[in-house]
Amino acid sequence: MTAKQIPKRNRKSTPLMEQYRRIKEKVPDSLLLFRMGDFFELFDDDAKIASEVLGITLTQRSHGMPEPTPLAGVPYHAVEKYLSKLLAAGFKVAICEQVEDPKQAKGIVDRDIVEIMTPGTATIDVEGSPEPNYIVCAFADNDKISLAIADILSGHFEVKTIESEKLAGEIELLRPKEILVPEDFDDDLLSLLKNAASGARISFSEAWKFGADFARQNLFEHFKITTLEGFGDISIPEMSAAGGLIAYFRDLKKGDMAHIRALSIYRGGDTMTLDAATVRNLELVRSLSDGGPKGTLLWIIDVTCTPMGHRVLGNWILAPLINREAIERRRSAVGMLVSEPLILAKLREKLAAVGDLERLVGRLGNEKANPRDIVALKTSLDEMPAIRKIIAPLETPFLDKLRAKLDPIDEAREIIRKNINRNRRFISTRAG
Repeated sequence: MTAKQIPKRNRKSTPLMEQYRRIKEKVPDSLLLFRMGDFFELFDDDAKIASEVLGITLTQRSHGMPEPTPLAGVPYHAVEKYLSKLLAAGFKVAICEQVEDPKQAKGIVDRDIVEIMTPGTATIDVEGSPEPNYIVCAFADNDKISLAIADILSGHFEVKTIESEKLAGEIELLRPKEILVPEDFDDDLLSLLKNAASGARISFSEAWKFGADFARQNLFEHFKITTLEGFGDISIPEMSAAGGLIAYFRDLKKGDMAHIRALSIYRGGDTMTLDAATVRNLELVRSLSDGGPKGTLLWIIDVTCTPMGHRVLGNWILAPLINREAIERRRSAVGMLVSEPLILAKLREKLAAVGDLERLVGRLGNEKANPRDIVALKTSLDEMPAIRKIIAPLETPFLDKLRAKLDPIDEAREIIRKNINRNRRFISTRAG
């Protein structure tokens, strides 16, 4: 049974099950995780699917009915582990929490859906990989396709426009976990998307949510601005794709997403455009044998110390510089570091103590950060002054620019220091 084939059942039963079914009717295409005390429970066909995918026990209860109800549950404190498996399998999952203190409840505890997760909008780390977790929104305009590309874990958000005949290659390069399109998206283009990203979930949104005025307003509200001029020369179709994607995030109850602070408009120019066949045949980032990283150019040269560095290096390989001045700035910085092995060794030691800052900030922006994440954030920021000091003698334009961006955010670190008890057993003091 696939993620899109989750039937619903209607029948009278106990007040609790009536509450469950009222909520389930809001998300008929989702697996519903229904909070009951210390467990998230799944019922009926959802329970059967979860039992098979997660390898958990399928039980049943009568709930006052002659016919038993299939039931499966997972502990709430370990729910992210189970969510990861469901999302990796391509399912859409709705999280229904108790929104009322059970001690104050009169009768059935109030419950409501607090978030809906899909493979491309997961606010948890699904596969434990530093690779981007892209969702792509495609909006067609005559013979061109505008793409909004986002990684909700890191806050990456960009738009670009390509010729429709290049769509399959672009999707193959991005390898998104999910593709969002309007409900009236062209059938031929939809088939092309499905073939290019066979493992991706295809999601649909109402066509009116991609209208120019609605999309523009969504972007205004998210970025708290009154004009898009600060982002550059964005076209109306690109605005539709970006605004439609923000609307989709809101429909899934993604909160403020405060870590998505900018929208990049890709126009090329300074980088070489590599088509999917070139990237595939040269095995730049994925091998031909199994699609994994082993044996690729990235695998051979990647000695980065952080997940962020891994992602940057991968992006550099896929978008080689063609501007001579930009190449010289990067080459000069690398050459300077190589010529100073003691400085480089100290720098690598400090970088190794830095966690995945992009995703730590993403967890904050998605309101998913736990005490361990907060401590990891502070531990990582604590390294910034030392890193700035280490690279200070290396005067190159590239490193000077990087050094200026290394803000240790003293105020935030002090707040964390005062409010997090590092001696509590469940809090790790190690980054990541």
